[in-house]
Amino acid sequence: MSAENHVNESKPLEVPEVVPGAAAVEFPEINDFLSRMRIRGGLFGFQKEDVFAKMQELNSLYQSRLQQMRDQTRGQLKQMKKQYQEEAEEFRIREEEERERLLEEARRKFEQDLEELRIQAQEETGKVRAQAGEEVRRIRTEAAEEREKARAQAEREVEIARVETEKQLKEARQTMQEELAEARISIRRELEAKNQEEQEKHNRELVMIREEIERLIERMTLLRNKVDTASGEK
Repeated sequence: MSAENHVNESKPLEVPEVVPGAAAVEFPEINDFLSRMRIRGGLFGFQKEDVFAKMQELNSLYQSRLQQMRDQTRGQLKQMKKQYQEEAEEFRIREEEERERLLEEARRKFEQDLEELRIQAQEETGKVRAQAGEEVRRIRTEAAEEREKARAQAEREVEIARVETEKQLKEARQTMQEELAEARISIRRELEAKNQEEQEKHNRELVMIREEIERLIERMTLLRNKVDTASGEK
């Protein structure tokens, strides 16, 4: 084979061995680029300019893929944030509606009890109206006491229901806040771990590429030394 043919011949790039324990690259466009990549050969090995051009093109592919993953991660985070805000707003509306419903039920029950007591008092008054004044005063006094007891009982029940409702709402609000905080922390950790993993993978690929380039340069240097030695012997 002549020296001219040796210079123009394209040689496949030697793919470096994968570091044990490193995750495999799963980027189709990068795998396709590496499988199709050929580096022009020269008299002393590979052409340095072509090697650097191929490395720059490979780096551009990695940067493009990393940017796509960053954009996708930002979009997912934005969507999850919007979803949590909508769920929080729905929970707040349901919370207010439930509180209003409980208060309305308590108010209606209180008014109903008062109305029943009023009717009962009127009936009792009608029955004893014909009796002596002392008996009438006694019955009225008892009716007033009963009304006061009923009112006090109704007020206590309303207060108990209000306290219990506020307690449940407070617990539910605290639980929701804790769940939201845990979800934010979990999402942040997952995103950080994912970014760190991608960065480490990229760094490992760059290290392997640099090592391959150094080995190529070392071979070129050895070949050049052999040529120089051969020329000197002649």
